[in-house]
Amino acid sequence: MAALTFSEGSGRLLSFVFYVVAARLLTTHGFGVLRYTIALSLLAFGLLQVLVTALARELGAARGDEGATDLVLGSGLAAAPLLLGASSLLCVVAALLGLTGSADLLGLIVVLAGLTVFQLYYAIGRGLGQSTRAVVTYAGGSAAQLVLLLALGAVGNPGARAALLVFGLSALVPVVGYELWRPAIRGRPLRTSRAELRRLWVIAGPLVLAQVGFVVWMSADQVWVESVLGTRDVGVYGAAKNLAQIFFVIPAGVTGVLLPRVAELRAQGDVARARRLSARITAGLLALSAVLAVAVLAVRTPLLGGLYGSAYKEGAPALVGLSVGMVVYAGFVGLTTAAIGWGRPGVFTLGIVVAGAAEVAYLLAVGGDSATTAAWATAASMALGFVVVLARLYARPLGLDDG
Repeated sequence: MAALTFSEGSGRLLSFVFYVVAARLLTTHGFGVLRYTIALSLLAFGLLQVLVTALARELGAARGDEGATDLVLGSGLAAAPLLLGASSLLCVVAALLGLTGSADLLGLIVVLAGLTVFQLYYAIGRGLGQSTRAVVTYAGGSAAQLVLLLALGAVGNPGARAALLVFGLSALVPVVGYELWRPAIRGRPLRTSRAELRRLWVIAGPLVLAQVGFVVWMSADQVWVESVLGTRDVGVYGAAKNLAQIFFVIPAGVTGVLLPRVAELRAQGDVARARRLSARITAGLLALSAVLAVAVLAVRTPLLGGLYGSAYKEGAPALVGLSVGMVVYAGFVGLTTAAIGWGRPGVFTLGIVVAGAAEVAYLLAVGGDSATTAAWATAASMALGFVVVLARLYARPLGLDDG
């Protein structure tokens, strides 16, 4: 957990600095295009994220069995290009229909491909229990993003498209380097089987709807700001959203280990230990995130102005709602990640679909003329999703074989 938390912390810190540099190199409009395009890429990544989650879980359950590991890896990697091709085609169709707004289509496709490479390889590192591989993948890709963007800025004034190409292609650097040095995929006798694909689908199937809910919850606020307030406002709001990503560090690092570890304990029949681990991690995530939120909110206005420039101080009110939402999200992701590791992805599906639908309903019903509305929609909807998950697990606790 310490290694993955470090990788999340270092990777997100470097990614955070990337956005800060991009905000200063680009206009507020250009930064808005960058943030909005990346937000849409996360929407397009939905089906691939489902595969990534299922792959990490199944690799954890297969630890110690090289034959089973080869089957999981081979089956997962065989499905990935098909899903990437389908998702890319949907992006092109959406752009032709005028549904992508101010997003850059080429940048959108490249970022989607980069996310696919990064997330798959990061999941392989976590699933195999190779924390160093995961650390290098995350931190190395983020470092490459920053270095290349700084190089572009040193020789000229890069536009939003150039920054997006850097963002997407940088993911290849650590993956190619690691596969040349100490391969996890190259040279392995990867195999596929219908049985393994079916097992992946048992986990991934319920998560398809869940991923729709997640990307809606993560992106609906930015889509609403862009469509109602404009590209400049989504740039300012994006700065606050980028600052809020520091709240992802601890949950992502901890749950990256929690999911395959719970799957491993469940496979070994150690139910009591898995349940204690899940409860303690969820409580710890809530407490640590709350402390972090208090610290960030105490200096939110000068922090935004100092990092991004005086124009971005306008995002300070929105940062309050975003921070509250991320504290609740920490507890939510702790419980639902444990449930996925347990083999009960439906718990996550229920909670995140409720959150995504609630956010959209909130924005449509309340409306408003400020990005603060979008931030509080994010917080309120996640709170509702968390309550629904708690109610579900109270009715049927982890440990019951209800799928």
